[in-house]
Amino acid sequence: YDPADAATAPRLAWAADVCDSPLSTSGDPRARQELLTLAGRNVVFCSNTGAVVALDAVTGRRAWGFRYPRSWKADAVRSPDPSPAVFAGGRLFVAPTDADRVYALDPQTGTVLWESGTAEGAQILGVAAGRVVVSVTGPVRGLRGLGVANGSSREPDGWVLHDTGGLLSYGRGFVTEGAVAWPTRHGLCFVSPRTGALLAPPLLNHLTGDQRGFFGNLAFADGVLVVVTPMQVWGYVTESRRFGTPAERSGRD
Repeated sequence: YDPADAATAPRLAWAADVCDSPLSTSGDPRARQELLTLAGRNVVFCSNTGAVVALDAVTGRRAWGFRYPRSWKADAVRSPDPSPAVFAGGRLFVAPTDADRVYALDPQTGTVLWESGTAEGAQILGVAAGRVVVSVTGPVRGLRGLGVANGSSREPDGWVLHDTGGLLSYGRGFVTEGAVAWPTRHGLCFVSPRTGALLAPPLLNHLTGDQRGFFGNLAFADGVLVVVTPMQVWGYVTESRRFGTPAERSGRD
C-alpha cells in the first residue's frame, strides 16, 4: 500500500503498551526514535529505559519482558542514536543506552544467556565471525569483539582494540564477515571481525586540515559507500562500479 495515501492504509491489527519511557535526566531536548527488531515470531523493543519487551508479531500479546539494572553513569555517556536489539544466529543481543553491559537473550523466552563486563556507552555494530562487535566510550574507549557464546572479550573468545590512541567513534559503522567499517574522529578504520586487527591504515576523507579524519554514519550497498555527516552526504564508488568488471589481466598486475 501507499503510506502517503490514507485510503489504502490496512486495518490496524493490534496496538500494545509495553512500558513507561521517562525523559532523560541529561536535559537533551531531542526525541529518540526507537527501532524494533524482528526475532523469530516476536517483535522486540529495547526501551533504553530499563526494560526490553517482546510481543508476538501476530497477536501483539506480550511474550516476555526483561528488566536490567540501569547505570548511574548512563546519562553522561549515552548516545542520542537509536540502540535496537540485534538478532543473529538464534540469539538476541542488546546494549541499552542506560546500561553499562551488553546482554545476550533467548529470543523466545527472554532468558539471559550471558552479560558482558563493563562496557560504557556500548553500541552494537553487528555480529560477524562469531563476534558481537561493539564500540565503547568512557575512560577505556575503542572497539571490542565479544564471543557470541559467552560474551568474553578475552582471547581466544574475543578481542579488544584499545591500543590505538583511544579512538572515539564518530558515527555508526557496519559489519561484514570480512571487515568491520568503523568511523572514528581519526579516519575510517577497517578491522578484522575475528581478530580485531587493523586491516589497513585509517582512511581519510577528501577534506583538508583537522576535518580529514571525520566521517559519519555509514551504509554500503551495490558497490557504493554512503557517508552521512552533520552537514553533507558523501558517496564513495568502487572501481568496478565506476568502470565495470576489471579485465582478466588486471588481477595479475
